[in-house]
Amino acid sequence: MARTGRPLEYTPELGDMICDAIAVAKGSINRLCKEMKDAGIDFPDKDTIYVWRDKNADFSAKFWIAKQRQMDSFSEHLLDDTDEMQVIAAQGDDPVRDKLRIDALEKAATYKKWMMARLGPKRYADKQNLNIESRNVNESEKDEAAIIQAKLAAQHQKDA
Repeated sequence: MARTGRPLEYTPELGDMICDAIAVAKGSINRLCKEMKDAGIDFPDKDTIYVWRDKNADFSAKFWIAKQRQMDSFSEHLLDDTDEMQVIAAQGDDPVRDKLRIDALEKAATYKKWMMARLGPKRYADKQNLNIESRNVNESEKDEAAIIQAKLAAQHQKDA
């Protein structure tokens, strides 16, 4: 449903409300906006939120902190999902239905882990270790490996 009336103007209070909602959201910003509007809450659409994020430095900083808090929440959801899978497997009431439920939880967990690694790589991405300690490696190979290791570290810093 299209928004009628005057569009929302950014205020720090509205920015705080948006960021608080993002931090506890279980899904996308698009889904969050829809849920807020369905609940009758005057809330901007996702495009407006992204424009404000790109144009307002203070809101942008709060937005990324909220996304990090959302990733922390996702990590808690992963623990809950794991517990639920164990309960389903232990009950074994309906093997076909149970397998479908476990598969759905595993897919959701995989997506959450992927998203966490992209939005919070320092905290949630798999660590890569490229230590070179072989006695059979000559000095030029060690130099080349050190260059590659430095490039990967720089890329990791840039992505973070």
